[in-house]
Parts: sequence; structure tokens; C-alpha cells
Amino acid sequence: ELMDMDVIEYINMCEATIPVKEKISLDVYTETPTTNAEKIRIRKAVKRHHAEQLAIVNKKLKKNLIEGLIFSFLGILILFIEAILYVKFENMYLDTILAVIGWLFLWDGLEVMLSTRHDLKRKKIRCMRMIDAKVHVRKYSRKIQRQFKFGEFEEYDEDEE
Repeated sequence: ELMDMDVIEYINMCEATIPVKEKISLDVYTETPTTNAEKIRIRKAVKRHHAEQLAIVNKKLKKNLIEGLIFSFLGILILFIEAILYVKFENMYLDTILAVIGWLFLWDGLEVMLSTRHDLKRKKIRCMRMIDAKVHVRKYSRKIQRQFKFGEFEEYDEDEE
């Protein structure tokens, strides 16, 4: 069972405003009475969606770590080769080209591991928080309908000029 993308975006938007250290409770209100089986289905859909997102984030984190390590290793290797060639040949152009390439690989490796990884870890924490959240499925009560004016429409007269 899949959740509607608009609902997912709304939940994520609301969740993003809550500090990460706070626990979350998600209240899903329905217009019609729901059976226990339907409530369980809704809870499972919310949890399943965030579990799938967590799996995607974990895969990206692993890929990110491997890419960062490979780039960093290549950067160090190229800088090491550059140092050896500098001592043996003293070719300024070759030395400069290898130094630039080595530092680019090293910089990209560090950027991948530090910058991108931070964003992915934040997404992982948010997904885990939503998986741990309590999901309550309730029917709109009269009190809630009055409080938020659901089902009541006020008509406004337009001023004619």
C-alpha cells in the first residue's frame, strides 16, 4: 500500500518543524469511521514508507562512504606519486598537474564524506524518528470540526462597485 505523495510531503513538512530530539506523535483524522483493520493498514503504510526511505538513505550512506574513501585514497596516491616524480625529474609542469589533480581528488573525497554525509545522516535520523512515532487514527469529532471549521463554509458577499 502506498501513501499519497501530497500526504507524504505534508507529513515531512510538519515533521521538519519539530526539533530532532523531540518524539513525534502523528494523528491521522478521517471523515468516516474506520475499522481496526483500516487503522492498522494506515499505521503500516506510514511506517512502511519511512522504512523504505530509511533503506534508501542507508544505501546512499554506504555508497557515499565508499566514494569518499576511494577519492581520498586516489588523491593521496596521486600526491605521493607527484612527490616521487618531483624528486626524480623536477618537471614543473608535470609536478603542478599532478598536484592539482591529487588535491582535487582529496578535496572531493573529503567533501563527499563531510558535507553530503551530514545531510544523509540528518535524513536517516528523521526517518528513524518517523518509524518510532506513534500513529493514531481517529474520526473527526464535533469538537475538532468546530475548532478548525471543517465542513462549515462561510459565504462572503462581494462588494460591487
